[in-house]
Amino acid sequence: MPARCCGSGGGVKSGRPEVAAALGKQKREAIAATGAAQVITSCPFCEFHITGHTDLPVRNIASLSLDGYRKKKP
Repeated sequence: MPARCCGSGGGVKSGRPEVAAALGKQKREAIAATGAAQVITSCPFCEFHITGHTDLPVRNIASLSLDGYRKKKP
C-alpha cells in the first residue's frame, strides 16, 4: 500500500476536519483492499485516526516489537 497521509497529522484534523475525514475514508478503503487482519503504523496520529475509520485492530510499531520481544525465548 503506498504511503499516504491518513489526515490526522500536521493539524489537519483540527484545522480542516472535512479534509481529514476524506483522507481517513481513502485510507480505510486502501487498508480494506489489502485484506489485512490488522494495521501497524509508526505514527501515533495515524494510530488514533485510523482507529476511528476501521474495525480492524490498529497498533503502533512499538507494541508489535514489544510482543515479539516478550515471545522471544532465552
